[in-house]
Amino acid sequence: KEFFPEFFHEAFTSGWELVEPLKITIQETTSNPVPPPFLAATEKNKGKYSIGAEGYIQGGEYKDIVGFPFPDIEPGDSEFAIKFMWNFDYRYKLDDLYGWFVNFEKREGEQTVKSVVESWQLSFQNRMYLDPKPVYETKNGLRHVNFLRNVSPPVQKNFMTLLIRYIDQKAPDATFLYLPSMRRTLRGEAGERSTPIQSSTQAPDDFEGGFNGRIPEFTYKYLGEKKIIGLADAKKGYGDMKDVKVDMVPVESEGWEIKNVYIFEITPRDPKYPMSRKVIYID
Repeated sequence: KEFFPEFFHEAFTSGWELVEPLKITIQETTSNPVPPPFLAATEKNKGKYSIGAEGYIQGGEYKDIVGFPFPDIEPGDSEFAIKFMWNFDYRYKLDDLYGWFVNFEKREGEQTVKSVVESWQLSFQNRMYLDPKPVYETKNGLRHVNFLRNVSPPVQKNFMTLLIRYIDQKAPDATFLYLPSMRRTLRGEAGERSTPIQSSTQAPDDFEGGFNGRIPEFTYKYLGEKKIIGLADAKKGYGDMKDVKVDMVPVESEGWEIKNVYIFEITPRDPKYPMSRKVIYID
């Protein structure tokens, strides 16, 4: 039990009545190293950057941040939590990524909802392998773009979402929605990053490993280190899952590993934010 968050224990008994009770195989822990060019870029950031009064990075131009901005930070640092979260925000996310994803969601007492999404993710900063690198400069200063197209269910087909984050940390994110029923593209409000996207209970702030919020808009508390068991190396892709018909949400039984993680509690500064807090576990 000590290898799982307390809320997760029920997964092995009732499955919260949302998934089949779990039976998992734990494999030997594998290594997921940071790419060498990313580490080399990180080395150059030692002592270069600091945190300003409003929570933004200071010490140079935002477009020049390559690698982790805060190397070698330790929990004893009074600003450890926010520096670590800035590192999390700037971690390597691949240069470009295209894929199809199947999403299964179930609310208690309701049927399982399955949706298919086509996704493009483009990095304009922290590019390590594909030219131009490390920054693909654009006139409007793009940093990261995620474009989603709903494929199914049919009622949501071709509903599209474009999420933009800029290199300028103080520039608000931009969201654009294409509504096929209206044949019109609408610009979303900045606050809609906390609103679940079509066919999902996840909001854009929940993307990217559990947290993709704008760093200065939250406060962070470091809760410590822990060994946990997690699904670190999922094998089933779109081809395996697209034809799965289930009443429960399917969960893989293979590929679980013991990992060392940091635990952070994240609290929004905006009292109207719809989630009072979030606790995340970071490898």
